[in-house]
Amino acid sequence: MAPVDTGAAPAAVPSPDHAPGRIGAFVVRRRQWLASEQVRVQEELETRRQRSGMVDAGFLVRELDARVGGGILAGALAFRLFLFTVPVVYVVFTALGVASRALGHDPAQLARNAVITGILASTVVKVEEQSAWTQIPLLLGAVVAMFITAGSLPKALYVVHWLIWRVPRVMPAGLVPRLAVIGFTLFASALGVAVNDVRNASGWREPSSRFC
Repeated sequence: MAPVDTGAAPAAVPSPDHAPGRIGAFVVRRRQWLASEQVRVQEELETRRQRSGMVDAGFLVRELDARVGGGILAGALAFRLFLFTVPVVYVVFTALGVASRALGHDPAQLARNAVITGILASTVVKVEEQSAWTQIPLLLGAVVAMFITAGSLPKALYVVHWLIWRVPRVMPAGLVPRLAVIGFTLFASALGVAVNDVRNASGWREPSSRFC
C-alpha cells in the first residue's frame, strides 16, 4: 500500500472574497470617476464664471445665501408674514359677511363675485352666521392683532435687510408704516380681484387652475 503524500498542495478553492473584491474595485473606480468629474465641472463653471456676468452673479448669490443663512431668514420672515395674514383675512371676511347681510345678498354668492371659492367662501358664510356679540370681540381682537403684526412685519424686513447687506437703516416706527403695510395688502388684493374680473370678462380661463 503506497504511503499517503501529506505534503502535496491542496486543490485550488475559489476564494469567497473574490466577488466582493471585484465589487469593491468597481466602487473605487466609480468614486475616482465621480471625483474627477466633480473637479472638471467645477473648473468649467469657474471658467464660465469669469466669462459671464450672469453666471458670476448666480455664484455670488449662492455664496451670500450660504454665508448669511438665507434659509433661516426666509423662514423667520415667512412666519412674520403668516402672523400678519391671519388677522387681515379674518377682518376682510368679516367685512364681506357684514356687507352681504346689509345688501341682502347670499354671502357665498358675494364671495364668488369676489373670486373667493372653496374653503375660503365657506369661511365667509360661517362668519356671517355668527351673532353680533361673538363678532364684535373677535373683530376687535383681529383689528388689534392686525395693527401689531403690521408693525412687526416691516421691522422684520429691515432686520433681514441689515443682516444680509450690512447697510444701516432707520427702524420704522409709528402709525404710518402700519397703515402703509395694511393699505398695500388691501390694494394688492383688490388689484388681484380686478385682474380676475378682466380675465373672466375677456373669456380667458386657465384649465383646472381654480380650486372649487
